[in-house]
Amino acid sequence: YTPPNASALAGHLMQSAHAKMEEDIEKRDTQSELSRKFGVAYSSDGWDSCDNLPLINSCYMLANDGGVYQRSVDTSGHTKNAEYCAALMIADIYSIGCTKVVHVCTDTCAVMRKCWKIVEDEFPWISCSPCQTHCPSLLQGDICNLPVPAQVIKEETLVVGWFTNHHKPLAILREKVKAVLGRSCELKRAGATRMGT
Repeated sequence: YTPPNASALAGHLMQSAHAKMEEDIEKRDTQSELSRKFGVAYSSDGWDSCDNLPLINSCYMLANDGGVYQRSVDTSGHTKNAEYCAALMIADIYSIGCTKVVHVCTDTCAVMRKCWKIVEDEFPWISCSPCQTHCPSLLQGDICNLPVPAQVIKEETLVVGWFTNHHKPLAILREKVKAVLGRSCELKRAGATRMGT
């Protein structure tokens, strides 16, 4: 087997993969029956790529189908203010079909809240709301900043860090835990309060 070269990957193979994806998407909603009946939810969020490019990714969901990736925009050199982000969203919504989209879901930062107003002014039938996953994450972050939880996290970090860096005491601790609980348990460091942690 000879793997394809960069030209093939960026050329005909990419075009064929894109055509197949478009075909699969069309099968999900033949003649836009589901999107007309239930509407489409659109989502947008900022990320950093593997090579630290600031990206804004977007997707849309139709009838709980798991979503369809829309696009990624490299925002290098741009200020990600409400007007800029709203312009990207509005362009995406028009490309999906503005009468199909009924809901926009984003994170809850101040820029996005301003962005919602711009999008809702452009499309009065669209409602915007915060991502339900971001809300508990933000709440956890606020709780962790309170004096008592912050002190517990600080002390936990010291204890776990000490055991992590001292192998013999860590081995003894693991033996004691297994003897008391009858099973293995590992120390866990407090993670950043982000989705999935």
